[in-house]
Amino acid sequence: MFRGKPVLAFVHIRKTGGSTVDMILRQSFGAGHCRIRLGKERAANPVAAAAEIRRCRWIYWKMKCLSGHGITPHSDLDSISKQLRFFTFLREPVTRCASDYQFRVVRGGLKQPFHEWVRTEYAGNQQTLKIAGRPDADAAIEILDSKVGFVGLLERFDESLVLLQRWAQPMGLDIRYQAKNVSGNSSIKTQLLTNPESLSLLREVNQEDLKLYRYVNEEIYPKRVSSFEGDLANAVEDFQRTNQPPAVYPRQIGSVLLREMIYKPLAPLLRNSENTTVPQMRAAS
Repeated sequence: MFRGKPVLAFVHIRKTGGSTVDMILRQSFGAGHCRIRLGKERAANPVAAAAEIRRCRWIYWKMKCLSGHGITPHSDLDSISKQLRFFTFLREPVTRCASDYQFRVVRGGLKQPFHEWVRTEYAGNQQTLKIAGRPDADAAIEILDSKVGFVGLLERFDESLVLLQRWAQPMGLDIRYQAKNVSGNSSIKTQLLTNPESLSLLREVNQEDLKLYRYVNEEIYPKRVSSFEGDLANAVEDFQRTNQPPAVYPRQIGSVLLREMIYKPLAPLLRNSENTTVPQMRAAS
């Protein structure tokens, strides 16, 4: 399908720096960047199918990367091409969950009290759920080890971007950025993280994510750091010194036009029907 050329597949988990990473992909690949839209009816648990990506190729015939909340490594997407390269970013789970609630309240108009929301399917263990299709850290760890080529950490974002750029060679990833979807007021998150009762609830509902994050932080990420050829600290300093993206990348113009004028109007026709079951790859027990 892709004639042996690598295609990046970004697994976007809420409140882990994903909007910023998505912008990096757009500015790097222009009209080769396809951000999948699955529709509101599949918003609760979006999982894109290989058939949908194949249809998107009718529009994105120079496809170099995939993103969007429907891109998951537990689906059948790896049947598209042996050159599909999954990557993702994780975040300390308790902080991520508190940040997600704050975002939903401030930006989404959520009125539900925290003690009710935190018990819903939208709150805890969202990182294991996105990676494995269920809140199971062991399954998520197996998928990260076998199918996901790169895992960055929001807490070490600049360093992770430098490592990502090296991993994605020779695709020419331009990692300069301006942070996206960052709240200017973190009072809700701070209150949740400093209140013993809410902090206990956050930990309770994120046990699988905490296990996953601990594994990545102690096993996967250190191996990535140690495998970097050269002085990583200097590379990060050089990047931070030159991290001044232009106001507009010329290639972004083509990307926006293609997305807004062609892809969005046709997206409903490119999706699987609502009743279609998306094949999912389950980790071995």
